[in-house]
Amino acid sequence: MADGQWHHVVASFNPGLTLFVDGVQQAAANSGNQTGIELSGSVLELGRNNALFDSYFAGLMDEVAFYDTQLSAAEVTEVYNAGVPTDLMTLSSSTSLVHWWRCGDGDTAPTLLDVAGGASGSMTNMDATNFSSDTP
Repeated sequence: MADGQWHHVVASFNPGLTLFVDGVQQAAANSGNQTGIELSGSVLELGRNNALFDSYFAGLMDEVAFYDTQLSAAEVTEVYNAGVPTDLMTLSSSTSLVHWWRCGDGDTAPTLLDVAGGASGSMTNMDATNFSSDTP
């Protein structure tokens, strides 16, 4: 999706990978080692490519959320909200929302607040100048 546009991506793992892009379920594909999520000890790294140890996603991420259940297609559509960012805490799926990092909205560098849970994080190699108000 190297088109210079924002895209909403939902990856659901239960038991296999189900992928939605901009609210539309994608054809099944073998994800291999390229899920883009790496948990190493107590560090969660988003955008890391396991196949290439020092390779990271060269793009922008915003509004990262984790749920403790697989979202239905209708719930993904509700979260996508026609591409307009919304408060995830007001949606029907909010009861299964475990973590939600807004990535700049209300954050003070270097801390990224976890709006839904208690796992606030720290930015690495970033500061407040990395926050952008660019939205879809």
